[in-house]
Amino acid sequence: MLALWSLLSILAVTGVSAATPDEDLKNRPIINSYPNGKIDNDLFSTLQNHAKAPWQWVWPDSSQNVRDSIPRACYDHARRENLDPKDVSVYDLNHDDCGLTHRLCRHKDAKMSVEKVAEHVGRLPAKLRALVQNIFIAPGAESAYYSGNLILYRGDLNLGSLYHEFGHALDDHCPFPDKKKLAHDTQAWIDAFYKDDHVTDQYAKSNQGENFAQITVHSLYDLNVPGGISNLGTQTDGRNNWDLYDDERHAQMQYCKEYLTANNGANCGNVKDDWDFVNKNTGEKVENPYV
Repeated sequence: MLALWSLLSILAVTGVSAATPDEDLKNRPIINSYPNGKIDNDLFSTLQNHAKAPWQWVWPDSSQNVRDSIPRACYDHARRENLDPKDVSVYDLNHDDCGLTHRLCRHKDAKMSVEKVAEHVGRLPAKLRALVQNIFIAPGAESAYYSGNLILYRGDLNLGSLYHEFGHALDDHCPFPDKKKLAHDTQAWIDAFYKDDHVTDQYAKSNQGENFAQITVHSLYDLNVPGGISNLGTQTDGRNNWDLYDDERHAQMQYCKEYLTANNGANCGNVKDDWDFVNKNTGEKVENPYV
């Protein structure tokens, strides 16, 4: 009992919460909303589109092999979504700032076009974009998820929602100090979190992973749009919004800057091509769909 009382006394004196960071996140107030659509519009107009035209895996002189092939990641997620892989078209997406080929897989009933996804993804900084090679555009209501080397999008999502999922990839790969698996679990991130006192929106309150991914969009804005986040000019309770979560944002910009800065001379990084394909009909491995 004495030991417990001593611990509680220390927590009270130091101001450290006995709750977990996820629990404390849920109790945080939300900043007042920035002007509707401004973050997306400013990012779209500022970031250069490096995407070349998507190249579909069905062309008049193509072999039957390429017509029947699909990246294994897309095949597996089609099955996970109860979709027929034969209803999925595959596109190569190349960029003028990175030699890595991305592959877009689009189900025939998906709402969002390949061209829209390519245009948005092509604006991402090359090293951030290269973290996810496969993108699946699926039917259904607006939602998305990140799963290793694939992002799945449903509905017709805006730019911020598309970039949020790349924030989860950044959480996986950004070299925060003493990182074991995810950046948001490191002491550097947790320390930054406890120096701040607001959260960007309701969705970011879900858990620290969603908080990290949502702040990624704001860090992209701060690093790339002239004038940075203060351009958005919104206050909450008499304080500038950007001051209410600046330690988390600055932690991202410090440790993940090469992923978040566009046209900084960094290429794709040492990302290995996900050369893993299967037959749409059988799921059997295809060594090379291009022959």
